[in-house]
Amino acid sequence: MTEAVQLFSRKRFSGHWLSNMLKIAPALLLVAASHLFAGTDWEQTPWFEHFPPSIQAKLKANPDLDLTDKSILKLWDDYFDASDAESRIAVSGLKKSLTIRQLDEESRDLAAYLQARLQGQKHRVAVMMPSSPELMVVLLGVIRAGYVPVIVLTAGDNDLLTQKLKKQLQLSKPSAMIGMATHSKVIQDALEGAQQEDNPDGDSYTSMPLIVSGLFDTDQTTGLVAGATRWLRSTGASWTGITQSLPAGAVTLKSAIQEGSDKQVAKVRMGLDDEALVQFTSGTTGNPKAISITQKNLLANLEQVGDVLRFQMEGAPPQPSLWMPLPMTHAFGLMIAMGAMPLLKGSLQLVTDPRNPEELFSTLGSSKPDALFGVDKLLAGITGEKGQPKTLNAMGDKKPTMIVAGASAIKQTTRDSVKATLGVDITEGYGMSESTVGIALEMKPGQGLVPLPYIDVRIAKIPEDELLQEEQFDLNNYEVQSGDEGELFVSGDNICGGYDQCPEETAKTFVTDSNRVRWIRTGDNAAFNPNGTLRITARAKEIIVVNGQNVNPEKLESIAAQMGDIEETMAFGVPKDPAYPAGDERVALIVRPKVRANVSSIDVVNFLNTSKRLETYETPLSELVHIVPHDAVLPRNPLTKPLRTFLKREALSQLRSTYGSQSQELQPKDITGIFAAMSLKPGK
Repeated sequence: MTEAVQLFSRKRFSGHWLSNMLKIAPALLLVAASHLFAGTDWEQTPWFEHFPPSIQAKLKANPDLDLTDKSILKLWDDYFDASDAESRIAVSGLKKSLTIRQLDEESRDLAAYLQARLQGQKHRVAVMMPSSPELMVVLLGVIRAGYVPVIVLTAGDNDLLTQKLKKQLQLSKPSAMIGMATHSKVIQDALEGAQQEDNPDGDSYTSMPLIVSGLFDTDQTTGLVAGATRWLRSTGASWTGITQSLPAGAVTLKSAIQEGSDKQVAKVRMGLDDEALVQFTSGTTGNPKAISITQKNLLANLEQVGDVLRFQMEGAPPQPSLWMPLPMTHAFGLMIAMGAMPLLKGSLQLVTDPRNPEELFSTLGSSKPDALFGVDKLLAGITGEKGQPKTLNAMGDKKPTMIVAGASAIKQTTRDSVKATLGVDITEGYGMSESTVGIALEMKPGQGLVPLPYIDVRIAKIPEDELLQEEQFDLNNYEVQSGDEGELFVSGDNICGGYDQCPEETAKTFVTDSNRVRWIRTGDNAAFNPNGTLRITARAKEIIVVNGQNVNPEKLESIAAQMGDIEETMAFGVPKDPAYPAGDERVALIVRPKVRANVSSIDVVNFLNTSKRLETYETPLSELVHIVPHDAVLPRNPLTKPLRTFLKREALSQLRSTYGSQSQELQPKDITGIFAAMSLKPGK
């Protein structure tokens, strides 16, 4: 029996689920009863009616997701076969553009070079580059060679970036690496550090083939978009990096492509269970982890997302322009660039530094996009009081067909400003790296999330001290009543297998029930709306989300604990807007000092800044560092695990008690006063 069949042959409408259905749609009772033990009957899900007719018809005709003859290589081959490939632009960024034919040929030549250099199959290749046409060439070159791109992070100052890269190399164990010349020292130091820690007598890291791009080796005044200098500095590089010596044995990307032009690309066979790519995530607990995405995961999510995107893009030109300001190290950005673009036969406009307003508006003007992708803060910025005139000037008479936003909840004020400026409603999406990316999307803007086709969801409450034993629990027994809030569980072919070298975290996050259905515990709280759509109500997980970036509370606490006057700390997220607890957050830190220690919030922040181990977004403002008495007891469970999510809930309760539940973005000084009123005792 296939996994898809198993998904629905598990008494789907028994227990809580059937009673929930009665409350959501009483008219479905007779239909549901006749299908209690049927196979894959998506019509019985409370959200089915929200699918457009085309998707409903597909689910009725093909209730099991069929990936036969699907291939990421075939998807791109179809894209490259465009009749106007010689002239049509495929991707633009950093004031450089590649036609479809150029992207095809350069990635093919790189693939040939990699095959000749690495030999064999299934190699992982670490890729450390910003969003750019060159990055598209590199990712496609690695994939077309039959290898696996490992997308490593590119942000942080020199020392911090070196440590990040070293850890990611140790987790992913690549056979080769492709990066920028401006990161030469970072790459060299990270490789040497990983080698010293893992095997001082070996050379598995220090001897790996290196390819470096001269991405920024150009005239500083004319060759780069404004703001690139700042981007370089924010990623551990600088103009002085251009003159750095290349790591020993490294070749340039340009020479690798040229050398590959004389070689043939061996035919590549990819099975559904083969690894497609590796990306890094903070997971549901905040510790960085490597996620292996299989061909099945990737193709399933493309199929799931693709049906909805095609529906949303009805009325758009046949070769739409896509504006994508999200980094391709982010799962959302990666899926748009590597999946949605060829699926929609579009042209992609990349933004290297989305913090640079000039680049945002200049790329909007040059691409006149039919589809925009972003996050709440970015979209609010380009359509708010200051950004609106520039966006209107850039877009001219052009009105996009679709605007998709994710990463955190979208505020109503952002929806309103986007509609007023661009004439289009935001379509909100929800997903995570562990699900390849997509889980749910609004079918009608503002009316609730709808799980993507072929994805099943449950809302359950699991006691905090209860461990779900593999294949020994029935999720039906934990489901909440209709409309009640609980943790969101998700199942589907897009859910990845787990975290590399992290068996304990994998066991906590990915669980298989007694019907052998594999679920991911998202760590987010959700509830069903009366109409059967889904809403994300809060974050049950401990990570803190700041402007779409994940902050690991354990990392912050461990660094703060090294301050001599501190006995204990606990970090948690406080929503910027009490009306959107699943939206953007600020980092808060409770500090318990040692006996007779005299420590202030400013002292703590200064210590964190001088540690040079935290990004700016990971560091709390002094107004959000709360010092408690030395004999205070911070909340922990009987096993001494910190109850950070309790502090999140307590902070939200105090914010709403003080300011109400109306939408308003609170400033740090507005939040300071709630800490003294917060209870540190669960249940009190």
